Amino acid sequence: MGRVRVWLAAVTCLCSLFVSSPAHAVDVGLIAGPWRTEALEKKYATKFNWEGVWLPALAYECPQPIIDPALLEKFKNQDANKVPVFYLPPFFQPKNGCSRVISYTEITSGKYDDSLRCLIRQLGVWGRNALLAPFPDANGTADWMPYGIGLCGNTLQSYHDAYRHIWMLFAEENVRNIGAQWCINVEYYGSFPIEYLYPGDDWVDGRCITGYMWGPACDGSITSFCDGFLPTYTKMVSLGASRATFLETGACDGPWKPWWILGIPEGLLHMPSVTGLLWNEDPSTPQWSFTSDYNNASAFLTTKAIIAK
Repeated sequence: MGRVRVWLAAVTCLCSLFVSSPAHAVDVGLIAGPWRTEALEKKYATKFNWEGVWLPALAYECPQPIIDPALLEKFKNQDANKVPVFYLPPFFQPKNGCSRVISYTEITSGKYDDSLRCLIRQLGVWGRNALLAPFPDANGTADWMPYGIGLCGNTLQSYHDAYRHIWMLFAEENVRNIGAQWCINVEYYGSFPIEYLYPGDDWVDGRCITGYMWGPACDGSITSFCDGFLPTYTKMVSLGASRATFLETGACDGPWKPWWILGIPEGLLHMPSVTGLLWNEDPSTPQWSFTSDYNNASAFLTTKAIIAK
């Protein structure tokens, strides 16, 4: 992971050279996949620096390719400055209760080592720099996160053991182009405290906080971008060494959406360690899309122009 950390630090330093008002410079990316990202870049005459993709890696066994080779080839042919972020959840597809969850103990036991090694070797041969986030949002509660701490037999210790087991396999395979992305959800009532989940500085190259604006009828607690992220961000940056920090977000459709998006630069003013923002443009969840109407698109592109200068 050390080699990737040097590369990631260089990206962070480059970002810090371009400071704008009212917020520091932040690279904007999408959770979309390279084909949709490319289409949106053409449509709106803009560029995105990060791309987030969810992997179903543990649902497959060797010798079948773990990641679609066409996906990796598409990434490889892109601008080298565009960095993929892969999310690796511990469940079989589709998600369907505990019967589909792979326990952290099973991962640590080596039961899925063949599958994981196939993934690691595939990424090593691919060769591009990228980030991998094992078990994203594991601090979530049972109403939406089936592999959280205390769910389906998972414990805090087994979480740490499984997380470190994956990166020890990367070391054994001598694959160093993939950085460790520690990803958690914004804290809320009932969520597991993130300070206990932190794997330690030696196991983290980048950090990610996930938080969404669900709309006043669903979650009145997130009244602004800053309200949603700042408390968790403040706690995260107090945990160990400084790391590049990414925010994953989106806002559901409604009259509040463009105003919420336009509040992002003010929120980022209070979060100076944030270097990247990933907006959810996954076609399977169109409610988050900034393309849903003209006002939302205009607000998003205005915000991007302000924070990415």
